[in-house]
Amino acid sequence: MGDPLPGLTAQDFADGLDDSLSDHDLAEAIALISNKVGHLMHLVEDGEASGDELDEWLVLENKLCQEALERGGSISGEGFGLMGMIAPFMERNGYRDAHGWWVCDEGGACQGVADGICPECGANLEGFVEGSCMGSRCPACGWSVVTTYTPTIMEDEREYAIILMLGATPVKEALRALSRIAMCNYIEVRRLMEGAPTTLFVGHATEVLAYKNELEDASVPIEVQPDFPYDKDGKLKDAVRLNKLLLETFPELSKQFEEHTSWKDGMETGCFVTYEDLLLPLARHALDDHDETLLTRLGIFIEQLMTSGDAYAVNLATVGLIEGLKAYGNPLIRSFLGPVSLKEFDLMAY
Repeated sequence: MGDPLPGLTAQDFADGLDDSLSDHDLAEAIALISNKVGHLMHLVEDGEASGDELDEWLVLENKLCQEALERGGSISGEGFGLMGMIAPFMERNGYRDAHGWWVCDEGGACQGVADGICPECGANLEGFVEGSCMGSRCPACGWSVVTTYTPTIMEDEREYAIILMLGATPVKEALRALSRIAMCNYIEVRRLMEGAPTTLFVGHATEVLAYKNELEDASVPIEVQPDFPYDKDGKLKDAVRLNKLLLETFPELSKQFEEHTSWKDGMETGCFVTYEDLLLPLARHALDDHDETLLTRLGIFIEQLMTSGDAYAVNLATVGLIEGLKAYGNPLIRSFLGPVSLKEFDLMAY
């Protein structure tokens, strides 16, 4: 897609805004700026635009999005990132999120993008993820829309500990890897081996992934606590399995799931994203409508996760579902939770 604001700087655009924008004008401004950011992101990746120019537009985008939140976005933080949080405000004012690109919801070319149709030639659009960008492109004519992409592991704020276990062999590769990660000489490394199990490193997921891969490549016996949910490439190990379980249990979410994940990682999209963005809203509607059939399925599903013995699935059920249901404040859910889930629900303070 071409530049939505050709020849304008972020300051030019800001200077042209009224002091008191209507909701519709604010939504239009956000759509233009966000699409400008997506366009610039693509150019920066190709070395055709400066990061400074992109940063200026990002600052302005964030300022207007915060104003949208104050006017009725999802203050509770529902949805995926900032786009998801302001979606209620944008949708009320005629815009929808089409694969990370705000488009008008009034038919025509914009409607085509939302439906996965190229506005230039009418072919079906294909989703893609490349580096820090994601979006849709037309395989026939090359038309594309682009926005930012953040892998799930980059958004994981939990801390993980790498534990050196008994049985490490003091071969050169192991000594070198341990020396670098523990920041000590070979003599100290040998002492660490003798004193195992011992903690080598504590940090965030991206750091732990790099060290974990290096140690495993050197055949060093380690464990990561809490359970590390990522494979060697930083993809969620259990995402495909648990997303399949979600769709098998709630097939009515299949179309939404496809639309929601087509511009992310498909079946490998993080389960915290899919469960919180798709299953929780379905559960809340069921509570509002007193839909006992769906609530029964939901209760069985959550209990299945909670009793699976899988640390990632338990965390997903606790943080991704039970916490969200507790925050919703409808006590009806208690009647449908299994014993393990109900205990967690009642202990959770909100």
